[in-house]
Amino acid sequence: MKTKITITLLAAASLLFATNVAYAQATGNNTYNAANYIGWSAASGDLPFKISTTMMTLKNTTGYLGIGTTTPLGTLDVFAATNAPSWTYLRGDVNATKPSSTFSGGGLGIGWNYTAGGGEVDFISNKVDRPIGGFRFQDWNPSGAGTLTDLMTIQAGGNVGIGTTLPTALLDVKGFVRSLAVTTLVAPTTGKGVEIVYRADGVNDFGLIQTYDRGGATYKQMRLDASSFAFGFGNVGIGTTSPAQKLDIAGTAQMTGFKLTSSPTSGYVLTSDASGAGSWQPLSATISGSCSSGANYVPKMASTTAITCSQIYDNGTNVGIGTTTPSYKFHVVTTAAGDQAVRGISTAATTSGVNYGGYFEANGVGANENIGLYAAAYSGILNYGVSINVPANGIDRSLVSSGTAPSYFNGSVGIGYPNPGSKLDVNGTSNFNGNMAITGNVAITVSGSVSGTWTSSDQMFKTNIDSIHNVLATI
Repeated sequence: MKTKITITLLAAASLLFATNVAYAQATGNNTYNAANYIGWSAASGDLPFKISTTMMTLKNTTGYLGIGTTTPLGTLDVFAATNAPSWTYLRGDVNATKPSSTFSGGGLGIGWNYTAGGGEVDFISNKVDRPIGGFRFQDWNPSGAGTLTDLMTIQAGGNVGIGTTLPTALLDVKGFVRSLAVTTLVAPTTGKGVEIVYRADGVNDFGLIQTYDRGGATYKQMRLDASSFAFGFGNVGIGTTSPAQKLDIAGTAQMTGFKLTSSPTSGYVLTSDASGAGSWQPLSATISGSCSSGANYVPKMASTTAITCSQIYDNGTNVGIGTTTPSYKFHVVTTAAGDQAVRGISTAATTSGVNYGGYFEANGVGANENIGLYAAAYSGILNYGVSINVPANGIDRSLVSSGTAPSYFNGSVGIGYPNPGSKLDVNGTSNFNGNMAITGNVAITVSGSVSGTWTSSDQMFKTNIDSIHNVLATI
């Protein structure tokens, strides 16, 4: 292929044409074509280039370079006609190299990092001595006086602002934020953090916010702090994904206070209906009165609607009835004649088991002495330590010792004799089933017949009498 260069000087236009520059028609013939030229305008000093329909102009007054336009508005102005492809390509591997040292004057560097990177496009901002740096994305509306709208700002420190040019956090958004719906959840497989997504597959539409550790497959704690926290619509479930009430808790709720604001009234009580719904309701009867006898008195119901003080006095250690200075765990004092300080009555009608009017037990392991029942009577004209009243009725007994331990009486014992003068005074018939050994004098007053055999003995004249055990061995 031959190349024909024709230079024509047109003084009127002061334009230098270089035609047919490395140009050949489809037929292969070298001909003049004024659509391709490199020129210089003496009037404006601009340097135009044109190849076919593509125009490139270097402006003399501003140094602006326009591609597709003869009136570039900036250092580089690329323009394409309506509906024409207008992609701008920057190709070449920067291989993670730093910008040239001449870039220290500030500006923007763009490069494609293929060899040392992941094929990403690198944008480099040099703020020099300015306070913010970074990148700002804006939208220009030329209608009227023109409007410039800030879209996104990336500061040199890494803060990103959407709707604001001065972000103070890693992400500041001024306006509404939305996670658009996806039909299939494709969860990450590694890492941990807060995950936000909205799923809408037409069956289970829901928004999800969770803190999750993908590597450990465990949920993490989420903390929400605010002066107040409100859910404007719907039900809230804790431990359930299908809450049926405004707050539905599947489990135990623990709180330090409770307040039900629906129809509150002083003195009302919280009552549940058959379905478990609670409401404030008045008491079935109003309780009035008070216990004004002093501290430690236990109150009682004087009637179905009134409170008063009882006789029970509880000082926190001992309980007293009839005394405000109880010395024992249960201390009863009465001063009225004929009063019974304590009385136990069992009226259970049963043919099996045992009824106890009173049951006392002392079972102190390692104690020096255990006394199951202690009775004392003194200071009266006639004092009874224990008075037993069991009417005779066949097999009834006034006193029964069911244990095998011996019984001990320190004073005199009278049987049928209210005022015994001896250790044992029996007024009535005595029956001994077995031998009776008597040490000391025996005074017997016989009224009626005496059965049995009397043998004489000189035992009353002997002293130092002792029982012999193991008689055969001793002999």
